[in-house]
Amino acid sequence: MSANEMQVGGDHYKKTGAVQHWDLVHIYKLDYLLGCATKYLSRWPLKGTPVQDARKAKHFFEKWLELGGLRDCCEIPESQSTMLREWVWDDIAPMVAEAAPWDKAATPDLLVALFTMSPPDGRLLSHFELVIDSAEEFVRRKEA
Repeated sequence: MSANEMQVGGDHYKKTGAVQHWDLVHIYKLDYLLGCATKYLSRWPLKGTPVQDARKAKHFFEKWLELGGLRDCCEIPESQSTMLREWVWDDIAPMVAEAAPWDKAATPDLLVALFTMSPPDGRLLSHFELVIDSAEEFVRRKEA
């Protein structure tokens, strides 16, 4: 059994389609901080802690910026670039739209930006606020 076929502690990553987050982190050569930011961003509607996950995503990105926001960029083959787009728009976006239709693509757009940006852009912090707002609204509606 491959590592992608099993999950320790839940099934939230299996819900994100055939491509797993860690595969894309490896392909795009994200460091630990960006990898964690994208992990929490991609799973906020799936676990029982959506606001906490959205805030963690922003926190990891803030730390990455604080340390200089450096990353080794690389040429990504078109097939792997397509894999990212399909994961975000075919798997993550519908899941977010179901949980938070008001999100208006904030989560998918931010994921694509984090995987592909160079150089870092601190203006993305405002996009994290939109995602946090979506997560908070999701919780309010779920509790109502």
